[in-house]
Amino acid sequence: MLFPAVKQFFRIRYDTVWNTGVFLAVLLAFAVRPSAAAVTPFQIGFLGNDWQLVPAENVAGLRLNLLSTDSESVYGLDFGVCSDAGNFSGVRLNAVSGSETFNGVAVALCDLCGDVRGVQISGFNLGLRKVRGLQLGIVSCGFEACGAQIGLLNLAESLRGVQIGVVNCAFSCHGVQIGLVNCAGVNRLTFLPFLRVSF
Repeated sequence: MLFPAVKQFFRIRYDTVWNTGVFLAVLLAFAVRPSAAAVTPFQIGFLGNDWQLVPAENVAGLRLNLLSTDSESVYGLDFGVCSDAGNFSGVRLNAVSGSETFNGVAVALCDLCGDVRGVQISGFNLGLRKVRGLQLGIVSCGFEACGAQIGLLNLAESLRGVQIGVVNCAFSCHGVQIGLVNCAGVNRLTFLPFLRVSF
């Protein structure tokens, strides 16, 4: 008689623990699960966040910008008129584009970024913080440029690499400048035509 009572006691405890565990697992799955529209493989934007085909902050795939699109992060191909993203990784082809962090290849009339890792090809390139890679354009600006800047006017606060252009300026230069006007230095501006090497 004692054995069936003990068995029943543990069965109740087991069922309670099992049901509680299943309930908590389901609750946790819904609590941490992103919403269905949080990431989308395809996005068409008309005018900012409010006029997008899918109300998603993150795009992993293709994003088309008919006028202007703003997303938290984009991974993939971005094509259109005006593009803005917090984080971008991939290839973007736009008239005007910008992002807080950029990894990949950008082709635009104007490309503005915080941190750059990759290639910027545009009329006006701007890297507000670190630029790691290649800037190719009419005007290329980078606060801390490591790599190459090629254009008519190349500007860098700190250069570690190569500047090739008509006018090349860097306040701190550890590399090569090739152009008609090459200047470097903060306290004592040094000017050398055609070639300047500094390490």
